[in-house]
Amino acid sequence: MKNRLIPRIKKKGRKFKENISLYALTFDSNPQVRKLAKALIFIKNKKNWEKEEKSCFNVINELREQYSSSKRALKIRDYGAGNPNSQRTLSEMEIGVEFEKQISEIYKVAASPKKWGELIFKIIREVKPQKILELGTSLGISAAYQITALKLNRQGEFISIEGSNEVAKIAAQNLVKVGYKNFTVKTGKFKDVLPEILVRDANIDMVFIDGHHDKVATKEYFEMLYPHLAENSILIFDDINWSPGMQQVWKEIYSDERINVSFDLHKWGICHIDKKKKGGKRKYFKLSP
Repeated sequence: MKNRLIPRIKKKGRKFKENISLYALTFDSNPQVRKLAKALIFIKNKKNWEKEEKSCFNVINELREQYSSSKRALKIRDYGAGNPNSQRTLSEMEIGVEFEKQISEIYKVAASPKKWGELIFKIIREVKPQKILELGTSLGISAAYQITALKLNRQGEFISIEGSNEVAKIAAQNLVKVGYKNFTVKTGKFKDVLPEILVRDANIDMVFIDGHHDKVATKEYFEMLYPHLAENSILIFDDINWSPGMQQVWKEIYSDERINVSFDLHKWGICHIDKKKKGGKRKYFKLSP
């Protein structure tokens, strides 16, 4: 009995300390940090969703059911690192690896779980970004949460990049069901499409990097994006513990002097940037997922 209680007590203790740290950030001098902390507190504790938010989640859940049961096979060209054991070469990632996969299998591996979808949804509801960029659309589940939040905010533009043409088409067709017009799904390699977007779109408020999963590429995207980010902006990195390389690049990024506040949620790394802030101690918080 005692052996079973100790882990529970420790878990509750960690949660209490995390809540104290997040609560302190709700008094931060930066309004965006306060809102980000508020979103994290909401998700980590009792979630009291508004009626219209619950209704929007129903649409996304219908998409989930549709994808999870679909046996339709798609031709995929993957420019990413594959899986942690793939050991793809730079030339393979440059050319792309082709294969066929059923939509249900893609959904099982690539779709954002509900807890993470709800987190990015809540962040957008709180922060109310005007321009969001996503690297890695896949079937569009995470995009659906983001577009839905913009819809309820009644403002904001969403752009997503997907490497595989057939997957991008499926995502774009189904994202229409959300009922928000101000979104675009672009197809191609991140490094090719990203410069085209950044030339046109400055002052990007929020970026979700959910693809490639390569140490060198992730750092390159960070450097490409930084000059085009708004003075106050949020970067979310998916799968920061996906591989030793991703662990290393996440440490490099959250240790960077340009990062104001960072949150390590084991799966996601969330960074806040305040370009006006000069010097001062960087704040890093390790939170239970």
